[in-house]
Amino acid sequence: MKFAVCLIFAFLAVYSVSTSTVTTNVWGTVTNRTLGSKSIVVTSSMLQVKETTFTYPQGQSNYTIHGIKQMDYKSYPSTTTFLKGGIGQRNVTIKLTSQRGHGLNSTFIFYTL
Repeated sequence: MKFAVCLIFAFLAVYSVSTSTVTTNVWGTVTNRTLGSKSIVVTSSMLQVKETTFTYPQGQSNYTIHGIKQMDYKSYPSTTTFLKGGIGQRNVTIKLTSQRGHGLNSTFIFYTL
């Protein structure tokens, strides 16, 4: 009996680790100097595509963006589109689009030199 319980817990532990995925995308140069980060969470709706657009940073910035790192915590990754600015610019406008029936859960980290 004890063996069966241990076996079930071991299976559940392996299953929970294998179902958590993180997709990482990097544009430009990732350094040890971060400008900041932005987290985006949008819940899913049945058979709908979710979209959101954001600008980083809000307002004026004295620093140039040299790298952007996106960590997507969904098992069905989103599509990332740069609408304005980006690497080599002082700001960036990013549009995220989910896959049909899934939400968005991403964190962006912005880097400078």
